[in-house]
Amino acid sequence: MPCNPALRNMIGKTIAEYQLIQILGYGSYGATYKAKKGDKTICLKISDKLRGYENEWKTMEKLQGIRGVPTMIMHNSNDTIWVIGMSLEGPNLRNFMLRNPTKTFQPTTLHKMLYQLVTILEEIHTRGIVHRDIKFDNVLVSQPQSKESDVFLIICDFGQARQYRNDKGEMIQEPDDDYRLANRFHATPNVDLGEDHGPLDDVRQLSYAVLLASGYNDPKYVNNVTHRNNMKRELFRAPAGVLPECAKWMEYFFVAISENDDIDYPNYEEIKDSILEVLPVTNALAPLRLTLDLESDTWYLF
Repeated sequence: MPCNPALRNMIGKTIAEYQLIQILGYGSYGATYKAKKGDKTICLKISDKLRGYENEWKTMEKLQGIRGVPTMIMHNSNDTIWVIGMSLEGPNLRNFMLRNPTKTFQPTTLHKMLYQLVTILEEIHTRGIVHRDIKFDNVLVSQPQSKESDVFLIICDFGQARQYRNDKGEMIQEPDDDYRLANRFHATPNVDLGEDHGPLDDVRQLSYAVLLASGYNDPKYVNNVTHRNNMKRELFRAPAGVLPECAKWMEYFFVAISENDDIDYPNYEEIKDSILEVLPVTNALAPLRLTLDLESDTWYLF
């Protein structure tokens, strides 16, 4: 369901002492704005849906201190709209991908992204949280961190997240809401079959995002739900037989995921080792970097 149109037309208004100066994006959740108070500039996420707002700020509160999660600055409500203020980061990965003439990322770039994002997911899962909505729209690029324009990735939008383990490490009973997650484009086969979305499903969702970003655009995968679901299952049963040429380099990664059990906590060391091995000529630990194309005055991510 699209967000309330009024939430997309708030530039110039002041919310929680911050003036809204630029809209950054909008969706079913509401809208995000660049906002300013004095010399402080942040991102304000504005929603008229209490449930998602409350879930998101409480989840982010548990995840503070993780480098790949936005810093939460404040949250506020007036019984009409709900606001979360967080660190202002750069565009999302989908935005950067669409800037490229091929609408894809190079394998060497995806290699570094994959390692960073699995590492962030490991930290999120260690704190007992599953994201449940991993896609490139929900991965931001940080502000440049050095004169070389090094950046790092940030997983955002925790409105669908849930706590799956308590502080004692005990499993928490799944709320009966995974039906909302089933049959979405990036849903995993387990969730489509009515199973709980666990940590390994976050990693599977990431694998689908990287597959598409590598250049896989089979119309049957995009448009045919049955074909897409079969493909998703086969990626973890026999990846060598179904991976397209543009993504053959990812085979070890899919094999490593398939060797994990959905009930147990994923073996992240094995998964990260598989990423290091998939492109041995490239260093997955090397920083991602922004590069300015002077002719088009456009920043690209490598």
